[in-house]
Amino acid sequence: MRFLSLSFARLAVLAGLFLSQVPVTLASTLADHSENTAVILVHGWGHSPRVPRSTWASILVPYTDLTNLHEHYRDLGFQNIYEVVYDDLASIDEMAAAVATQIQKIITDSHNPNLTLDIVAHSLGQYVAAQAILDERYTGVAGRRIADRVRIFIGLAGAVRGQDDIYPCHWFPDQCGGAEVLKPYYVGPGQGSPVIDRLFRDNFEALDKLRKCSIYSPSDEIVKWPYNSASFLGLGLNPESITDIEIDFQGVKFHKEVKDSKEIFDQMIAGCYKGL
Repeated sequence: MRFLSLSFARLAVLAGLFLSQVPVTLASTLADHSENTAVILVHGWGHSPRVPRSTWASILVPYTDLTNLHEHYRDLGFQNIYEVVYDDLASIDEMAAAVATQIQKIITDSHNPNLTLDIVAHSLGQYVAAQAILDERYTGVAGRRIADRVRIFIGLAGAVRGQDDIYPCHWFPDQCGGAEVLKPYYVGPGQGSPVIDRLFRDNFEALDKLRKCSIYSPSDEIVKWPYNSASFLGLGLNPESITDIEIDFQGVKFHKEVKDSKEIFDQMIAGCYKGL
């Protein structure tokens, strides 16, 4: 009976995919491997309460809700989907440690030595998640660095290469707290953040091995320059391990829609998971 219920569920998923941009063969392959894969969703900046909360809530709505992204993965047939959280008023080290601790618990609780991870991180979460999986300080389960289990690392409108201006901090500098990654990291071409540079330099081999995929758009209302800061290209990494998907977004809320839109999600799956 369980087999029949799973089969009917699989047919329902595949039937829906005929109407999407995700190839049916790719969707079937992903569903076949979903039992041994945990999807880890990492939110962006704005999760922690600010003061005054009324100003924060009414004027600048944080881009942190991952409900739609969670449901899109579930509808595709993935069974193990987790949302991890962190205090974005803390330091970057504290944020990354919080994310790493939660991921380590997911690995331990799975009791699956073959568990692989799909890390999907939005905005600030892309850099926080990168540090969480790469930094050997967070090595835990079976003495393995988290990155060794990562099947794919996907950044959604991230600032992993830094940028010269973050508009929320420009508007509300007193509400940025201790999130160093939100400060102007790129003040000009070739002038990057020592924090980012050090993380990638110290963990270059592990980062190079990661299958990395980045989604971004010139019309992003938050990540302005470089608008493709989510990309790992230009850091000396093997380009064959990097997939970039530039979205021609028609609208004013790409930074939100990159994690909500089913159309963008379909493009992400078709591009990031191709050949996996």
